[in-house]
Amino acid sequence: MSTLYLTQALKLPLGTAAKPGAGFSPMAVGVFACVVPLPAGASPVRRPRVVRLAEPSEPIDPARRQPVGAAGRPGRSAAALRP
Repeated sequence: MSTLYLTQALKLPLGTAAKPGAGFSPMAVGVFACVVPLPAGASPVRRPRVVRLAEPSEPIDPARRQPVGAAGRPGRSAAALRP
């Protein structure tokens, strides 16, 4: 999309830095829009990301598990919503 914008901007008269033409600002925006995504696109190519899953150090005893947050305690969260 940005290359299409840039090609359309290049059809307009550029002018000079002292007297910019109608295509000066659109050309600058088009170049900026083409250059900004390059690092994001090159980053997966440069170094692929390796994901390693962590092994638990010891098994968790089911008797020691406790619910976390409001999702584990629906009665308390519903009570908090009452006026």
